[in-house]
Amino acid sequence: MIVYILITYGGIMIFLLRGVVNYLPSKDVGIVHIVICCLLMLSSLGSFLSLLSTDPGRIYKKNVKALQKKYPYDDLLFENTECKTCKMPKVARSKHCALCNMCVEKQDHHCVWINGCVGAKNYRYFLWFLISHAIMCIDIAFITAYIYKEIIKVNKLFETQFVNYRTKEVFKATWGIVTQWLIMMFPDLLFVLVLCLAMGVALSFFFIFHLTLVRRNQTTNESNKQSDMLYSFERQITKRKKAIEDLESENAKPQAEKSRESKEDKKNAKEAKGNKESIKEKIKRIESEIVDIEKKIKALDKDFYSKGFKQNLIEILYPNKCSHHILIHLLDLWGFGAVSYTHLRAHETSLHLVCRLLLEKKKKKKK
Repeated sequence: MIVYILITYGGIMIFLLRGVVNYLPSKDVGIVHIVICCLLMLSSLGSFLSLLSTDPGRIYKKNVKALQKKYPYDDLLFENTECKTCKMPKVARSKHCALCNMCVEKQDHHCVWINGCVGAKNYRYFLWFLISHAIMCIDIAFITAYIYKEIIKVNKLFETQFVNYRTKEVFKATWGIVTQWLIMMFPDLLFVLVLCLAMGVALSFFFIFHLTLVRRNQTTNESNKQSDMLYSFERQITKRKKAIEDLESENAKPQAEKSRESKEDKKNAKEAKGNKESIKEKIKRIESEIVDIEKKIKALDKDFYSKGFKQNLIEILYPNKCSHHILIHLLDLWGFGAVSYTHLRAHETSLHLVCRLLLEKKKKKKK
């Protein structure tokens, strides 16, 4: 987190004090563009603070049963087991973070930039964090390039002659000489330009990767577990196929060759036939195991938790759609009847639910 603050906001201060204050606005970069860039900086700061201050979805003994109903077990990636550290049922899609020392609902990963977990409750802020920083970095990189252009224009570098202090030789300005001068005189701005360009591209690809996870309603943790499990299944299939090949080659050997290899086969021909039958049974058993593994691979590829991109996105943007037990009891006391979590629509929070039910009650009275 300290590294993030130093690099990000240190770079922004260099960009503003060394570049924007001295060389902007210009013909290429006007005041509107500078204001937009400042708004992007504020958006990035807001996403960082929101991500930092929001609970990722800590699982307690009080809410573990409700979360077990919310997230069903697929019996592949997640099974109904107990968390050995927290000593309570392990909710599907959750993970115990050793660094945070807690189980996190729908845990995505442990983010080093905030020194905390990204889970069900703050994943939306993480997406905001990625896209706002990606756009900000790319925008700063382009503005810094225009600042360099303005420096060349203000100092009339291509009309200036450059002198080698050692040899006293005079050179006419070329792109190579001007670039060297800019690097020597403004290395801090070059650092900002290269860093922002690299981070902007990297964060853009990272954001696209997370959008693919949203489409499948997967977390980074689940994606990694799925990849590891698929790799494990493929290895198991490869081993079993090799075992079948070995058994078939052994079964295909002529009886004479077998008699040379084994003294028991010479004594008893019936035993050799029994061996053939046992080999065939082994092959059938291994083939059935391969079929079972292939079924598991197909089940993994089905995206068990996906509800469609739109519904997946709503689930991320409104993680608190399942209201608190207190609200449900209050609604029951206020005369709304038996209200359960199923009454909540996909986009609704607790406040939305109360307002909607009040309006519905008024309409019924009018009728």
